Amino acid sequence: MRASLRFLASLLALLVAAPAAAWAPNGVPVCTVAGNRFAPQLVADGSGGVIFVWEDYRSGFYEHYAQRLDAAGNRLWPAEGLRISSTPNHWGLTTAPDDAGGVYVCWYDTRQPGEGIYLIRLLGSGEVAPGWPEAGWPLAPATFDLMPAQLARDGEGGVFAKWDHYDGVRRNLLQRVTSGGAVAQGWPAPFVDALGGVFDLWFEYTPSQPGYFVHRSDGLEQTDCRLLAVPKPGDSGPNPPPLTAGPPPDVVADHAGGMFFAWLDYRSGEDITALRLSSAGTESPGWSAAGLPVVTGPYVKGWPRMASVEGGVVIVWSDTRNGNWDVYHQRVMANGTIPPDAIPGGEPVAALSGLQNDPVVVSDGEGGAIVSWVDNRDGGYHLYAQRIAPAVLGVPPTPLGLDLRTWPNPSRGSLSVSFVLHSDDSGALELLDVTGRRVAMRQVGALGLGRHTVRMDEASSLAAGIYLLRFDQGGRRTERKVAIVR
Repeated sequence: MRASLRFLASLLALLVAAPAAAWAPNGVPVCTVAGNRFAPQLVADGSGGVIFVWEDYRSGFYEHYAQRLDAAGNRLWPAEGLRISSTPNHWGLTTAPDDAGGVYVCWYDTRQPGEGIYLIRLLGSGEVAPGWPEAGWPLAPATFDLMPAQLARDGEGGVFAKWDHYDGVRRNLLQRVTSGGAVAQGWPAPFVDALGGVFDLWFEYTPSQPGYFVHRSDGLEQTDCRLLAVPKPGDSGPNPPPLTAGPPPDVVADHAGGMFFAWLDYRSGEDITALRLSSAGTESPGWSAAGLPVVTGPYVKGWPRMASVEGGVVIVWSDTRNGNWDVYHQRVMANGTIPPDAIPGGEPVAALSGLQNDPVVVSDGEGGAIVSWVDNRDGGYHLYAQRIAPAVLGVPPTPLGLDLRTWPNPSRGSLSVSFVLHSDDSGALELLDVTGRRVAMRQVGALGLGRHTVRMDEASSLAAGIYLLRFDQGGRRTERKVAIVR
């Protein structure tokens, strides 16, 4: 009975949580033109909305298109979507926010003999950012056996890109690109955590124990390598084929120096498991070494994806418990538990006849999340989206965040601070020592709406230690810890 009442409350919350507009039960259309869509990606736009990027086969070959929805679920760009690059045959889609309302998109294509990796930046208006080629910026040449690149924001409006190539020896390559489309010097790797460290995730084809491994490094120390996920049964030979090794675990920062991981777990069937690791590479308090079973049952499950919400993460996936693929979500707490009033096995996001599959999710910045998936309810493989309201997740609704970020952290010199202003109210950015004494301050309210970055050069003269960065505007406050090292 309690589960039924909660499902009814969830439906009501979906209808009333957002401003009066497009959101509806079982989702709103993102793109439904003729042709099939695959592999959607989501990036929050910093204003409660989201940018979608996907693989599209409407022209008889693979291309990439994009669409933007506002916080109410209304399409802001042309209904058919915006085409990314005029070159055909795109694969390996990855994305990252540009921290200014736009998105970075990375792919590889066959415009050259072989395959090359390309990167482009789209503004919130849908236009290609100044300084970027319309067909994409060449990130890697077509002379290697390339794998898709991973992207991560660099905290200063640019992006890190990491990829594999094979020229007799398989190697990891890394590049940092500025917001203006130029190469930057001196960078860490993707999956940067809140303490400036790096979590690296890879698959090893070792005969004794193949699987996905993870470790963390902060440039000074490195944790032991840890087995995180094993391949499907039957794929554990001396050289299991990459496509049957199982999808890699999804990774989300916990904002405390660690990471959340979620993956398809083949240790006792096919389940979805989550785990939170600390900056030491060990289980966070409340978590078991084996992880938390999120979804179990004798039915097929799809790749889980995650987004940060207050007090933990929300995980989305698709499964076949009702005979066809439907999309579900579940909230997982930072202490390694599922909320006691949650529906066991997850709550439906979209459960219709036909196929709802391949979901992705991103935080909406207001305590909720936005989910997108591939859907054939009307015959084709199209994209739909839904907002999960904070009330559905059991999260108190919050005002649109100030989205405070610092770089580098730890810092040996000057500190860069980025933040989002949603009003022209007066605002102050303060750096406090452990006694609460203010050691630096900036008045920032007059900078105008949107994302801004300021430098606090005072940090270069401060003693080593932990400091508190505090940002106040319009009755809202957000704080981050900053480490100064010498």
